[in-house]
Order: sequence, then structure tokens, then C-alpha cells
Amino acid sequence: MAEEVPNAKEILVTHVAYKGFQAGALVGAGVSLLAQILRFRSFSLQRLSRASFITGVTSSVLSTAGVFYMMQTMPEEGVTDRAFRLQHNQGQLAVDKMCFQTGAMAALANPLYELIMRRIGILGVPTSALRGISLGVAVGVVAHVASSNFNPPPKLESAEASKKE
Repeated sequence: MAEEVPNAKEILVTHVAYKGFQAGALVGAGVSLLAQILRFRSFSLQRLSRASFITGVTSSVLSTAGVFYMMQTMPEEGVTDRAFRLQHNQGQLAVDKMCFQTGAMAALANPLYELIMRRIGILGVPTSALRGISLGVAVGVVAHVASSNFNPPPKLESAEASKKE
């Protein structure tokens, strides 16, 4: 059994909300990019970031509502165990770190790009930064998958297998 984790419910809800945002941002960016290609429109970063932001927020809200519903029937030790596993899962921590970094860079780059291209005024900077975060998170997921090692981890021998030898 996992050791006690303070704020286990908060850890689980935060994780689900963030993963929902990551998934929604990735799907929104992908669908928007595909729609722009199929409609033979010129590429628009604003359309791409807007779709990524809207689907990211929507997915985050829906997944958070879902985890609250599931936690009503989940035993307390199940929540604690899941929170413990989340805190020690190196793959989860790596993708979260990559998404945080790319999201932060895009939060700075997107408004700067839109200001230089004169697509927004100074009052549009906060919303442009939010759209940039969502697009950066989507890029972070793709970058993590592309940079990760696709070899499966080595299988650990069980105690029974070693006794048979």
C-alpha cells in the first residue's frame, strides 16, 4: 500500500484537469490544422491557437467534472494510492515538465508575434498569451512523444520465475 499523501484529492483533481487540458489542446490543434489543410485556407496561427484553447479548456472542465463524479464512489485509499503513483511516475512528470516549458515559451512568443504582425492591440495580449499557452502545451505533448525512447522498459523477473531456475 502507498504511504500517506497529503492533499491526495487535490493532487488527483489537478492531474486530471491538466491532462484534460493537454489532450484537448492537442486534439483542437490537430483538428484545426487538418481543417485548414482540407479547406485549402492559408495557415492561420490565430485559428490554430483559438481552437487549441477552446478544446483544451472544455476538455479540462469535463474531465474535472468526471473525476469529481468518480471520486464519490472511490475509496479514500484508492485516491491516496493514485496520488502517490502520480507523484512518482517519471513519464508523467517528464511530459508535464515539457508541456510547462513549451507553454511558458509560447505564452511569451504568441503575443509578441501577434503584436509585431499587428493582429492585436496591447489589450489583446492576455488572451493571446492564454491561446499561446494552449498551443505550447500541445507542442509539448508532441515534442515529448517525439523525444521519448520507444523501447519498452525491461521486464522485471518475478520471484516465482527465479525460483523455477
